[in-house]
Amino acid sequence: MQDVSLSQANQILINKQEVVNSNNTNPIEKPEVQLVEDGCEKMNKALLALGVIGAAGITLACALHGKNVNKLKNAPIDEIQKQVTKLNDISFTKGIAKKQDGTLFTGVVEDVLKNGDSVVMEYKDGVIKSSKRTGKKQIEKTFIKNSSEELAVSIHEDGKASFVNVTQMANKAKADNDKLAALLNDNAKMTSAEFKAQTDRIKYKNKQQQEQVNDILDKKITSEKKAAEDLVQVEKATKIENEKREAERLRKEAEEKQKADRLKKEAEDKQKYIDSRDKEIMAQIEASKKLNKRVDEIMAASDFNDKLDRLLHTKIVIPNGLFNSGSVEATIDEFLDSTIKGNCDKPLGTLYHGTTAKSKSSILQKGFSLDACSRGESGKGVYFATKSTGGDAYDLGGLIKAKYTGEKVANVKAGAVGELVYGNQVRLLFEEVFGHKFLQGESDELNFEILSRIYTKKLKDMGYDAIHSASVGAGCDYVAILDPSKIEIIK
Repeated sequence: MQDVSLSQANQILINKQEVVNSNNTNPIEKPEVQLVEDGCEKMNKALLALGVIGAAGITLACALHGKNVNKLKNAPIDEIQKQVTKLNDISFTKGIAKKQDGTLFTGVVEDVLKNGDSVVMEYKDGVIKSSKRTGKKQIEKTFIKNSSEELAVSIHEDGKASFVNVTQMANKAKADNDKLAALLNDNAKMTSAEFKAQTDRIKYKNKQQQEQVNDILDKKITSEKKAAEDLVQVEKATKIENEKREAERLRKEAEEKQKADRLKKEAEDKQKYIDSRDKEIMAQIEASKKLNKRVDEIMAASDFNDKLDRLLHTKIVIPNGLFNSGSVEATIDEFLDSTIKGNCDKPLGTLYHGTTAKSKSSILQKGFSLDACSRGESGKGVYFATKSTGGDAYDLGGLIKAKYTGEKVANVKAGAVGELVYGNQVRLLFEEVFGHKFLQGESDELNFEILSRIYTKKLKDMGYDAIHSASVGAGCDYVAILDPSKIEIIK
């Protein structure tokens, strides 16, 4: 903006007046002019009423040159307004002067200091090029007022004049005051940065308001700092908890893997055992069939009954149980009779026979057969546990449930045939009667089978198709069904 001298400004206005008067139209009326002895004090009081002490700040002024103050006072207010409006179009952002349309400002701006001195600043393309402090104090302040606005015109001793639109400043101060009051009352949802940005845009604040702003800002910063610290602690605690959970998850995962590996190994070992047991059972069945065939041949001999009578009725020394000291002198027939304790009055429920899955499949198709049964400690029969836990002990993947359909069950001494067959004098008697060499070859197997059949026949002759006893080896009650036809398989 170019400097305009006071005489030049007046000449423009005088020329305009002469044109109007020459046309005999209504002359330009002089606006009401109020000369205030202390105009600065009046403006400060007006701004103080709005809560904006010192709100004048930097006065943007048109540097008018000339000393004819009276002519200036008589100038139409709209012409003065034009100059003020131009100045109001200028804004300063980070030291760069711009017009309202965004273009960079070129011109002269005057800053009137509190002591009345003037500082003249020259801008070019928005950037300050020079500044000069005149040291000329203001000597007069005049308020020019029309129907809607009031201008403060400060006249300095060097003839320069500065203009401030008091009405606009008051309106701006009131608007700022209202906005600030709203921000002070409603800022709960704002961050410190948002609150500072909002309040920094407000130019007019009194000391109390500024203190309120600072207090709120301090509290917000403190609260945000505390929240940030709490968040760090929460995140730290969450991280620690997550690490614990992850460690626990990994531990459980490792345990589960170990368990799975162990179960897999156990299953593999069990399957290997079952496979081996299948082979053993098949081998035992074949061996039992061969043994039964040999015993059948022995019992079919013409002199068998004589030999059997001699075997049963020769007195010998017999051990009094496999795990007990002492012995008895008796015949085998007397010893076997002594092991039968009478009827078993205990009702038999479900019975359990443990075998392999392969053997179970064969039994379900063909039924039980004594030919496939290996020797038993209480005679020739199909052996069952009275509880599922007993059956489980021998379960190799093919547990069979069954019922006894016969009538009589005998209580017998546990391991009767087993403890008899291993007596030395019993073995010597078998060698003497049947020629089975003492502790050689299959002598014990032949003796065991013959004694089992003798015991079974004795029981069947007494009307028993099953026996009840307690296994010496397994440590549980068992039932041996002597007649497979008395077995009902439960599917």
